[in-house]
Amino acid sequence: VFNKAIATELLSEPAAQPYLAILMQGYFGMCKFALGDLAVPATVISRRSRHRSGIRFKRRGMDPEGHVANFVETEQIVHLPGRSVAHVQVRGSIPLFWSQKAAWNNYRPPPVLQRSLGTESALRRHIERLRPSYGNVMAVNLVRKQGPEWVVGGEYERILDGVRLGVPIRSFDLHSECAGRTFDRLYALTDGLRAEQTAFGWTEVDTQGSVLRRQSGIMRTNCMDCLDRTNVVQVALAPRPDRRAILQELSSTSTSTGAASLPTDSAWTSRSSAHCWSSGQPTATLFPS
Repeated sequence: VFNKAIATELLSEPAAQPYLAILMQGYFGMCKFALGDLAVPATVISRRSRHRSGIRFKRRGMDPEGHVANFVETEQIVHLPGRSVAHVQVRGSIPLFWSQKAAWNNYRPPPVLQRSLGTESALRRHIERLRPSYGNVMAVNLVRKQGPEWVVGGEYERILDGVRLGVPIRSFDLHSECAGRTFDRLYALTDGLRAEQTAFGWTEVDTQGSVLRRQSGIMRTNCMDCLDRTNVVQVALAPRPDRRAILQELSSTSTSTGAASLPTDSAWTSRSSAHCWSSGQPTATLFPS
């Protein structure tokens, strides 16, 4: 509940309920996948955390309680005949104490890392906040592996490895790896994460609301702003489990939809889902709070 701070007193008053608007800061979008002769509807929902809210450069990193800036949960739901398949990812600022102050004459200020004895305990709180809701955590770090960004990104990897929380981290310098818009190199990252994606799975719910399968882990992705680079990678990661479920569902329910001749790579979801994602993520992450 994004407006919980100002609505807390009213939440406990039954007489106030009809006048209370519960707000979510985020995005809701729908699109359709063309699969043979079948149009499969899909939904993308992004929900931004009310904790450590603020605009770009004004809010970075985490607070002592483990809340990070720009934390967004994104759920992609594919609506199949008889069931819905959902896949969830999260993004959030690098969970360290750091800042970045912009000025009128400096739109790319270097990040400043604040070293503190409380960093490890706050990072531990952050991971412990994720696990009850999402299960296992896989961290994906997209910052540059040199220069000012690596001051923060490299320290994040060092501390995360040191606290031994059982959270593996995969580093991928997207600017360097995909220079010149060579985004086909993203396969090096997505293929490297395939084992975790398979292990985490996805959630399936039937039309009666019964949970048939539950996602057991989460990809936590970050760059510096948690905007463009993070968005590119989350789009690349999102379709894979949904595609497998859809192909299985279609092949088992009908032979007239053209399922047998569907593409076998993940590109078939790219245009439709990327449109939803590219429209929704800037909306969910850029609005001032």
